[in-house]
Amino acid sequence: MIVHLFMLNGEADRVLVASTRFCPRVEALNSREVFCVPATAEHGRELFVTLAREGYRVLAGAGRSCLVARLASLTLRRPHLPRRALKID
Repeated sequence: MIVHLFMLNGEADRVLVASTRFCPRVEALNSREVFCVPATAEHGRELFVTLAREGYRVLAGAGRSCLVARLASLTLRRPHLPRRALKID
């Protein structure tokens, strides 16, 4: 699973440091976007809890590829679009 984090306040550097505690592979795309690969699903949940507890405003999307994860998180920026949970096997 790949997670894409989009920071509304442009805090990619600080989120990058926080993400390294739970993800062995983390990469900043630019000043507002970070891709990370949590070691386990539990680490992914812990990452989201930690970011929320520390007060980061982050939109997160997950998928099997970077493209799907990025589209999932960027779709959250468009409140007028219908939301559906998709399960692709």
